[in-house]
Amino acid sequence: MIHNKTKDGKARPFLLYDGRCAYLAPILRRFGVPLPLPPYGELPEPVCGHPDLLILPFSGPSGKTLYTYSAYRDAHRALFDALPMKTEAIDEQPGAYPRDLWLDGLILDGRLFAKAGCVPAALAGVLPTVPVNQGYARCSTLVLPDARAVITADKGISNGLRRIGWRALLITPGHIVLPGYDCGFIGGASAVIGKTVLFFGDLRRHPDGEEMRSFIVSCGYRASDAPSLGELRDCGGVIVQER
Repeated sequence: MIHNKTKDGKARPFLLYDGRCAYLAPILRRFGVPLPLPPYGELPEPVCGHPDLLILPFSGPSGKTLYTYSAYRDAHRALFDALPMKTEAIDEQPGAYPRDLWLDGLILDGRLFAKAGCVPAALAGVLPTVPVNQGYARCSTLVLPDARAVITADKGISNGLRRIGWRALLITPGHIVLPGYDCGFIGGASAVIGKTVLFFGDLRRHPDGEEMRSFIVSCGYRASDAPSLGELRDCGGVIVQER
């Protein structure tokens, strides 16, 4: 098992990130225990190491479970076996869009927001599904769970969550770097660790950066960014897991 306790016995969260983004490790180390995820060649190359496409965390009645692809878990069983969370495999095969969406659903309020036809069988009977047009539901959404609030550039997700009582800040699409694609998403360019929202890049370089910072503060969180990385970049987010 991987140890995540400080000298005084306090537990630190595990932070699973794209292992190809080595520059994130020293930044994440301030907040927890960084664990690099190996890339998975069955996914499109630009995003083959993105946590939000490789792993879907779910907290259910029986505890915390990490869903991932069967072949990916088998190839990296030592990593998953060392984590103090249960891992479940899905049998669906990944690939180019839309077969890269199986694990990118957004779980909120006991519902799974996902593109129709892109829900793995292992989850289909576990959670009620809310169909959304945006296939990259989790990538495109920064969730502030304690405040029941989100930041997104997707109008459909924004409107849908407002209807069930969530606050939503709708931001300008684009202005987030993701090599190989026109642009990235705000969920993939950030990580929510405790009460800190960590951005991968300089928040001031986004046209709605100050509005996002104010919204985050109004929700009881604090915003932290990494200006040395330049423009915000989509690294697939971070899977934050505490025992």
